[in-house]
Amino acid sequence: MQFCDDLLVEILSRLPFKSLARFKCVSRSWRALISGGYLRRRLPLLAAGLFVHVPHDGDGEPRYATACSGAGGFEFCDMGFFPLVATAKIVDACEGLLLYRSLAAAASLYVACPATRRWAALPVPRREAQLPMLAFDPASSPHYHVVCFVAWQERGATVDVFSSESGAWAERDAVFGVEASSLSPTTHYRGGVLHVLAYPDRVVLMDLATTTTMAPCRLAPRLPDDVDAGARLGHSRGRLHYAKCDGERVRVWALGDDASPGSWQWSLTHTVRFNDMTINGEVKFLAFHPDMADVVYLSSSAGKMARCDLRKEEIVSSWKLGAEHHVVRFWLLAFSSGLLNCLGGEQTWQIDTAS
Repeated sequence: MQFCDDLLVEILSRLPFKSLARFKCVSRSWRALISGGYLRRRLPLLAAGLFVHVPHDGDGEPRYATACSGAGGFEFCDMGFFPLVATAKIVDACEGLLLYRSLAAAASLYVACPATRRWAALPVPRREAQLPMLAFDPASSPHYHVVCFVAWQERGATVDVFSSESGAWAERDAVFGVEASSLSPTTHYRGGVLHVLAYPDRVVLMDLATTTTMAPCRLAPRLPDDVDAGARLGHSRGRLHYAKCDGERVRVWALGDDASPGSWQWSLTHTVRFNDMTINGEVKFLAFHPDMADVVYLSSSAGKMARCDLRKEEIVSSWKLGAEHHVVRFWLLAFSSGLLNCLGGEQTWQIDTAS
């Protein structure tokens, strides 16, 4: 029995991400259909990925898991497809990709994708990686970058940048426009640009897609409130957003249209107290929904993760984590041909179609 493409799209759009990844191997026509933009535009966010810290699990290292909206819980991912999982440590993650560093050889770096069960070994950099950082935006490209800060200057740094598109490392000089010591560990990557929060109230934008010896940097307008541990950046409906969460309330600002940087201004869009949404415990801000400007993701010390509509001041859906679990990192896994195709060109990638 043969399905017409429209009927097949209806069926495929209801499948979990892992099934879609496996079904690309059925035939060339299925691969083209699943990788195409038509199916991607019809699909909602399929899953949420998160690191969960389990205090009594082994040595207490964070484990990767996915939230299951249908079951209202989460499940840990089997990383058995990555043969070096026992001899390497996760040092960063971005949009569904994990960055590993070897425990035996600190210069050896690997990138793995739990959703597609692929992995790749990076070429050994010329200098040992300091603060390795992963930058990936599957909505715009299947290619990723790994950024290593190798030498600090007063208001900048020398960085080694690996591009999966070229398969090579390149040295870049970056001038931040602020003191290098003011950079925070809070980052956000979108469309080739790495956004870094800097104390007390700035956002440094570093262009990683450039092929020049300089990594162009610019500053966004001053933030409306100082950066602290509860501050987060994210894009929603094409605009950069800034959130401040103090455990009792969340405030959200949006920046002007990215296409007109000369007219950028921050505008307050939401101020919501959590007791109005009956969220118990200390609350932390996790992420913005990329397509719904009023929807965000939060976690609470009471062991719950929630998707919230700030305009309606209500919880749309929630996941039970358990009070003993602590969310370390969170991102949304949108269906994307970029995520399906990443790590597909390297010689060392592997895919498990049996699980």
